[in-house]
Amino acid sequence: MTISNSVTYFGYGVFSECSSLSCLTLIGQGAFAHDYGDEHGIDFPNDQIKTLNIGSGITAVGGYGFTPEVVNCYAATPPACSSYTFRNYDGALHVPTASLIDYMTANYWQNFMNVNPDINETITLDQNNATIALNETLQLEATTLPNGSGMTWSTTKPGVATVDENGLVTAKSLGDCYIYATQASNEAVYAWCHITVTYPEIESVTLSEHELQLNLGDSTTLTATTNPVNTGPTPTWTTTDAAVATVDANGLVKAVYLGECDIIVTVLGKSDTCHVTVSGNIVITLDQHELTIDINHVGTIVPTCTPVATNLVVTSSDPDVVFARLINGIVQVVGRQYGTSTVTVSSVDGMATPDSCVVTVAAANSGDVNGDGKVNVSDVTMLVNMILGTATMNQEAADVNGDGRVNVSDVTALINIILGVI
Repeated sequence: MTISNSVTYFGYGVFSECSSLSCLTLIGQGAFAHDYGDEHGIDFPNDQIKTLNIGSGITAVGGYGFTPEVVNCYAATPPACSSYTFRNYDGALHVPTASLIDYMTANYWQNFMNVNPDINETITLDQNNATIALNETLQLEATTLPNGSGMTWSTTKPGVATVDENGLVTAKSLGDCYIYATQASNEAVYAWCHITVTYPEIESVTLSEHELQLNLGDSTTLTATTNPVNTGPTPTWTTTDAAVATVDANGLVKAVYLGECDIIVTVLGKSDTCHVTVSGNIVITLDQHELTIDINHVGTIVPTCTPVATNLVVTSSDPDVVFARLINGIVQVVGRQYGTSTVTVSSVDGMATPDSCVVTVAAANSGDVNGDGKVNVSDVTMLVNMILGTATMNQEAADVNGDGRVNVSDVTALINIILGVI
């Protein structure tokens, strides 16, 4: 049985019932390290395996508890072992001739007493790493010992790259794979080349526009053309200032705010730039331009911005009459005393066209019973005198709670206004 290290899992005691399994060959590239004890190894008992072949590309062998009579290790460098790799070292160890000293001094391998430096079979490739452009080919050359021994070619991913019987590699799709040259008479002797398939190189990339003048809120699509034309690779689009203009994966540019920035496209390491200038006006519109409120009452004004949003700021022409502030995009106005004030909403940077609302603070139900423009204890005295009939009554001003009657309930409401309860 031959197993590649691309197999990543073995059940516990997987070969324990395989009484006729006498020869096991481990091949692949790199570690074959399913450690003993984690229930992922080729675990005990393995007494039936008399011959163990370790391929030329294996760099590590985990703990399997082997007790072979013959070990053929074709790796030029002794693979790393653990104390559990072999249960005894009574078998004959066969290693490459040039590697005898390395095996005799390597951990655990040095425990073999019967070491035979008689393996002379090798395959080498003219290159171990190569990059090929999509749909192009690469000829690999192999050297074998003994000379003239036959070989087979294989690929780990035929969808990425194929190889024919002469070592001609053809790139099929983007990605990477391994091409193996294996000795026809001994599959434990092999060499490999790591293949990476990429797009063909290009000389340059050119944008459809290099200068753009956009109005706020407008959009347009840029296109990128490579030289030579290569429709395969996906362009990467970036902007130097997303607060001014954005660009998506398809080259769609959107004007976000006033200013200038660059849109950059990159294809296979080549880039081109388009300079974008965004101009135009942001117009602020209020939902009302005249508003009447009572003293100590709150009114709201809703602003909208077109064609794009901007940071807003609000001012009152007479803060003693009307206090104004911006809360979550809504303007709140509070009547402080009788009169009018113009509330204006503009942009922080001053680039937007502002809008205004005239706010009038009226007397109705305000609590200003004596009409002096202020609400205080004097109004309580006046209201009590009105109820007692010792002062002239202004029914509208005296009806503080708005129930259509003037009585002690209005006195309570007025005191609450003064105390700030309502």
